[in-house]
This record gives sequence, C-alpha cells and structure tokens, in this order.
Amino acid sequence: MAPPVINESRKRRTKRRDRRQGVNGLELLDDAMSVFRVAPAGTMALYYVGAIPFILVFLYFWTDMSQSAFAAASLPGSAFWTTAAFIWMKHWQALFGRNIRSMLAGETPARWSARQHLRVLALQIAVQPSGLFLIPLASILVAPFGWVYAFYQNATTLSDPDATPTSLIRSAWKQASLWPGQNHVALAVVSGFSLLVLVNLAAAALMAPSLLKSFLDIETVFTRSPIAMFNTTFLVSVIALTYLAVDPIVKTMYALRCFHGEALESGADIRATFEELAQSARRIAVMILLAAMFALGGAHEVRAGSMAAGGQAGAENVTGPAVAPEDLDREIDNVLQARKYVWRMPRETRPEEEGVIARFLRDVIEYIRKPIADAIDWIMDWLFRRDRGAGTAASGLGRLLSSQFLLYTLLAAALAAAAVWLLRMRRRQAAGNAVATAEALAIGPDISSEVTSASDLPEDGWTRLGRELIERGELRLAMRAFYFASLAHLADRNLIGIARFKSNREYENELARRAHALPSLVQVFGENRLTLERVWYGTDEADGELVNRFVENVEAIRGAA
Repeated sequence: MAPPVINESRKRRTKRRDRRQGVNGLELLDDAMSVFRVAPAGTMALYYVGAIPFILVFLYFWTDMSQSAFAAASLPGSAFWTTAAFIWMKHWQALFGRNIRSMLAGETPARWSARQHLRVLALQIAVQPSGLFLIPLASILVAPFGWVYAFYQNATTLSDPDATPTSLIRSAWKQASLWPGQNHVALAVVSGFSLLVLVNLAAAALMAPSLLKSFLDIETVFTRSPIAMFNTTFLVSVIALTYLAVDPIVKTMYALRCFHGEALESGADIRATFEELAQSARRIAVMILLAAMFALGGAHEVRAGSMAAGGQAGAENVTGPAVAPEDLDREIDNVLQARKYVWRMPRETRPEEEGVIARFLRDVIEYIRKPIADAIDWIMDWLFRRDRGAGTAASGLGRLLSSQFLLYTLLAAALAAAAVWLLRMRRRQAAGNAVATAEALAIGPDISSEVTSASDLPEDGWTRLGRELIERGELRLAMRAFYFASLAHLADRNLIGIARFKSNREYENELARRAHALPSLVQVFGENRLTLERVWYGTDEADGELVNRFVENVEAIRGAA
C-alpha cells in the first residue's frame, strides 16, 4: 500500500495525467521526500549500515594516499579494502531499494537466505564497478549523463536474487529510458539542492573551530592557522557528509521511478490503491460495529435500571423497604468498584517516585527492548529453522540441547577464527612496520625538499644526518638538518607543535608564548632561525665557522630546554 502522505499529496493535485505519461520531476521529488519521511527506521538503517563504513574507509584511503610517506607501499591493501567497502555499500543499498519498493506495493519484504544475499552481491560486483568510469565520462560529455546515472541507480534498486546480470542490465536500461524529461528535471533540482547542502556543511565546519574557541576556550590547530583547513581532505570530508545526507533521497526517487515504470505492466500501483480502499472500508466497518455495541450496551443498562427502579417502587408501595439503608449503600459501593465501572471514576494522582533521568532511561529501555528481542528471535529462527520441520521425532528438551550445543559451537568457532585473523594481521603489520622503519632510516628523508618536516625523523636521527652531511662537506644541508633537530627537541618538550603549514617565524612566536620564562632560549633559537634563512633562502655562504656556531646554538637550545 502506498504511504498515506503520498496519497494525500496526489489528491491535492488539480491536474491529472495519464499513468503512461508519468509525473513531472518536481512531483517525483515531492513523492520521494514523502516516502523518505514515512520510511521505517529499519529501512533507513539498511542504507547507513552500508554507506557509513564505505565513507570511513574511503576517507582513510584518501588521507593515506595524499599525506603518507609510504603511500606507494600501502596502495594495494588500501585499494582492496576500499573496493570491498564499495561493494558492501552497494549490497545494502540494494536491500534499501527493495524495502522501498515493497512499501510502495503494500507488501512485506521477503527474507533472503544467505545464498540469495550472495547472488545479489555477485550482481552488484558484475554491474557496479563499470559505473566508476562511465559516470564521470558521461558527466564530461553532459548529454548522456542522465541516462547513465539512472541506469546504475536502477541496477542497485532492481537487484533480485532470481535475476541474472543480463536481465538486470536489460531491466535497468529499460527503466532508465522511461520518462527522460522527468529524470533530467529531477536530477537538476537534486544537483542544486546538493550544492546548497555542501555549502552549508562547509560553512558549519569552518565555523566550528572558532565557536569552540569562543565558547569553550578550546585551542586547536585550525584556530592558530585557519588556512590549515583548506586541503583536499577537508573538501572530501564535506562531500562525503553531503552524500550521506542527499543520496538516500536519490535512491528513494529512483525506487519510485522503477515502481511506477514496472506498474505500467504489472498494475502494482492499482493493486496498492485497492488494498488501501479495502483497509479503509474494514476500518469503517469496525468503527460502526463498535458504535453499535456501545449504543446497545447503553440502552440495555437504561432499561435494566428502569425495571429495577419500578420494581423497587412497587415493593415500597406494597410492603415497605425490604433492605436496610446501610446495607443498600454498602452494596452500591461494591457494585461501583467493579472493573466495568472503573473507567467512570476520576484518575488517581500518585506522587512521582522516579526522577527525570530514571524515567527517561526506563522509557528508552522499553523502546529498544522489543526490536532487539525481535532481532534475536529472527536470528535464532534463521539458525535453527530445521528443528521446526523435524516433527515430533525428537523431544523438546533434545532439540533445545542440540540447538544450544550448536550455538556454542558456532560462537567458539567464530571467536577462534577472529583471534587467528587478528593475530595474523598483527604479525603482518608488525613485520611491515619493521621493514618500513628500516628503509626510512636507511634512505632518510630528502633534506633539500621543501615538503620535508621536522616530524619525519626523531631528534637523534636529524643530529646523525647533520654530522654525516658535515663530513661530506654539504654544510648548507647540514645546517637545515641541525635546525630540524632543534625543532624536534622543542616539540618533545611540548614547547612547539610541528606542522607542515607553519613557517619558521610561527615556530619562533609559538616558542616565545610557551617559553616566556626562558628568554635566552628564545634568543638563541631566533639567532639560528635568521642564520638558516640567510643561508637557505638568501645569498650567504655556509662556511665551517658559521656551521660550528649554528651547532653550538643547537646544543645551547638542548641545554636550556
């Protein structure tokens, strides 16, 4: 049955169209928003169970590839996990689309077995990866973008365990070719809406550090240097949040398109309308029946009361009062306390014995208890469904013991497999870190590169590198190595914070703020900063006397801090 919100919006439309012409793009989005608002929480959870892990894995992949010094070594593993997370997301989005279409048809979504889940997963693996190349290519060409984008959205929505890759591609393309004007108008409106969401999220993220500083006095790297937020990771994070906010509506919109397109041949929308009318008729009949029952019950009570009053009056006229007044009052009180008359009495007010927090926690527990219990029952039914069809050959106690034994066995096997997997991953990671560390120490960072930071080596590593450069006669590079050693030493003492975007002057200002009780330290560091900048960026030559003086200042910095 179609959601009531959609039916009400359709009733308010003054212009009716033939079913084969379809609604326009704005009406389609209106219906999609209505369905999205009334969708059950479980259906929405299906989408985010798949999308949130992919977003987190993709952000890690992007950050690692853009900033890590060992990006080339970790590329195969990171790309594999990102691909696995993408397929995981598409599988759960297919479940989300199936539930939306079932809700529109007034049906309960069928439960899929493990084999059926694997078939849907295989369909997504066969169809979706090509979209990573064809959708950007179609956006560059502009003209075919609407059809290509609709095709891949339909391929997600129409996935069915009984379908084959060929039938899925044929069905998805058939629905993508239907009502192209509606599709392009809806995509244009969604694009504008997505841009507004992106701008708002970016503005909120840019203002967040300043608000933390103003209201909570929390100092961050972004408040010291706001330009640090302008990097690709920030932009990709905002785009990811926009995707999580807008894409469920897009998936709902294409589920609506597929439902209306298939209904042209199956008549599913007409059946849903008839089902809604039948349910409305049943509700009206139940209301009429209840009203009639209450009316008959009230008339019966009035008639019984009249007969009792008449009989009592006649008895009084003939023989006088047959019951003592106190006995009559006691019987009336007993009758009024009966359960069927309780609803007539005023509500009792009792003092609250629980606090606000206790009542809130109790209500929350009561709210989540039933869904969790239902989920556990479903899992147990799925695991032990064979016991139900075993007949009476085994006793109830025997089935219970066998089920418990099987459950404990599965749990033990799962825990053992997880422990072995974690142990192997830990050993591989330790081996990889050991190899990477050895290679980094052997090769060393490029001291002549401007992207090299003092955090790339520890203090002893920079000192050792500086002495090696002095022995080779590369005095200019040696001065920079010793300067990085002094920065690493100050960072270990929490007197400065090392960041790639900071200039030498910013390091000196930060040291002056944190080490204001050590003026000699700030003076020696400032002298070395000026010397390095005249040699590194200026025209001064680095000779032996100048380098010795520079190294002595570095030793003085170590002694003072």
